[in-house]
Amino acid sequence: MTLEINATLTATQTIVDLIEQPVTQLLIEQTPANTTAFAHPALFLGFAQQQLQQIEQLSPLETASTDQVDTGIWITMDPEWTEQIGYVGQLLAEQNQPPITSASLPSNVSQNFRTTLAPAVEAIILVLSRFGYPLTKSAPVKAKPAKTRHRWTKAISQIEFTVATREAQGTAIWQKRNEMLLKAGA
Repeated sequence: MTLEINATLTATQTIVDLIEQPVTQLLIEQTPANTTAFAHPALFLGFAQQQLQQIEQLSPLETASTDQVDTGIWITMDPEWTEQIGYVGQLLAEQNQPPITSASLPSNVSQNFRTTLAPAVEAIILVLSRFGYPLTKSAPVKAKPAKTRHRWTKAISQIEFTVATREAQGTAIWQKRNEMLLKAGA
C-alpha cells in the first residue's frame, strides 16, 4: 500500500494529513490535554507506553478523558464521512490485540461498511505503526539463559551420538558422567 501524507512536527504534537483518504488528519499529542475539541465528530485513541488503552468517539466540541494515557491521538474525517467515524473506531478496536470495547462505539459493523472503510482503517494502522503506535502487542522477548549447561544428565545417556573422525566412523553413548561407550565399528 502506498500512502501520501503531509506531516507537521512540533515539540509536543505531530499532525499527519492524509491525502486522498476519507480520514483527513491524525493529531498525535505526547502530553494530551483534556481541552482538545473539534468542531465535527472525531475519534480519540489513548495510548499508555505505546499500547492502546482506550478508544472513544467524540461528538462535536466534546473533549476526551486523558487521565490514564500518556499519548493521545485524535482522528478526524472528511465532513461527508463523519457518520462513519464510529465504525472506523470499532474496526480499529477489533484490530487491537486484545480487542478493546467502548460504550461510545457501535457494537457491530455491517459488512458493507467493513468493505467501504477497510482502506481507511488500513491507512490509519499503517501511519500509527510507522509512528511507533502499533495496535498489536509485541511479543515479550525471552531472556537468554546465563550460561550453557555442560553437565551429564540421565536423559543424555539415551541419546546416540555419531562420531566421524579421520577415516573412522561410529556411534558413541555418554553412559555416565565420566564414561563413554564406543559401539563396534568405531
